[in-house]
Amino acid sequence: MKCMCYIINYNAKEYLIQCLDSVICACGETEGVEICVVDNASNDGSVEAVRDRYDNKVRVIVNDENTGGAGGFNTALKDAIECKVDYAVLLDNDIKVDRESINNMLSLLCDNDDVGAVGAKIMTMDRPDFIQEFGGHLDMDHYYFTTDYWYELDNGTEGIIESDWLSSCAIAVRIEAVKKTHLFPQENFLYWDDIQFTWEMKQAGYRLVSLAAAKVWHKGKKKVVTNTASAYYAMRNRTKFFSICEDENKLDKLCESLLEEYFDIFFGSSLKGLDSTNSSRMMALDDFVNKRYGKIPQRALFDIVIKDEESDVKKEDYVFCEHVTKVKENILPKIWVDKYSNKISTEDDYRKVQAYPHLKEMFVKLHYEWLMNGIVEERKRYKEKV
Repeated sequence: MKCMCYIINYNAKEYLIQCLDSVICACGETEGVEICVVDNASNDGSVEAVRDRYDNKVRVIVNDENTGGAGGFNTALKDAIECKVDYAVLLDNDIKVDRESINNMLSLLCDNDDVGAVGAKIMTMDRPDFIQEFGGHLDMDHYYFTTDYWYELDNGTEGIIESDWLSSCAIAVRIEAVKKTHLFPQENFLYWDDIQFTWEMKQAGYRLVSLAAAKVWHKGKKKVVTNTASAYYAMRNRTKFFSICEDENKLDKLCESLLEEYFDIFFGSSLKGLDSTNSSRMMALDDFVNKRYGKIPQRALFDIVIKDEESDVKKEDYVFCEHVTKVKENILPKIWVDKYSNKISTEDDYRKVQAYPHLKEMFVKLHYEWLMNGIVEERKRYKEKV
């Protein structure tokens, strides 16, 4: 068996060192594994720190520019193919691996030729006994991903979960399976790239397995979101993914369902005063329709300005409801609030809620043909690649 373990890094030197220390410890338990860092043009001294600390124990590949998570993983997979390895382990830089995790993932791949990729049981670094995510599936009724376990205390799980997708923050892949499918969709830059990459393996007949005996701890988001980039990538790339994987005879349902949900997202953000986020999301949909992919353009990137909380509002002034769009009574000066933190705190908010059904119907009608054209073109585009 020959394997390369790749850590993808961008400007996270401290996390990278922590990750490498755990990987070196884990790889000491497994023969035939080499370690490599793929650096996405960091400017924080990451590359120099790795070379100084590990010398020839760790190989370093430096990309000329930040190609995003997808681009970093593609650099790794191209290198793995060129090096003629059997398997590649792909890790985010903010991961700590359990001593047996890499060995257990590779053993499962070695023993099961029908498995294309093995995903880790991802724990939360700041709360080590909590599962961040484990077991990935696709909800084709609501067009979203689901997990068997999500941000919950680990009280025991299945040993193996057959999955529809795997998170690339900690995954081992069979290189032969990669050759028969595609690399990560690099044009995504961030988000939904790992879902498409692993989904394509499953479409090619390979199993995707989430393995409890491959435990890792993931830091995840390291800072407060201050701009609209994540909202942009999530909406554009989610729409792109389900456009290619839904059945041909269900495209009407796809288009209408997405527009209805997207309106709800826009409506909730409007009540919260997040108009810049809505602008970025709408540009994301326009870029999807017009096939403008890659890194978020500057025109769609805004700082997030949170509407100030009502400083004179007391806790007893809030009245909880299932969802603000379902309320029938104006209770001002008391404030309706739901589990999504949507509030009706002004007369203008109440008027918006009263108009919600009509606004939603109008939004779907106005944008249906536009979005459907984007969906149809994306399917054509994908078929040409296949």
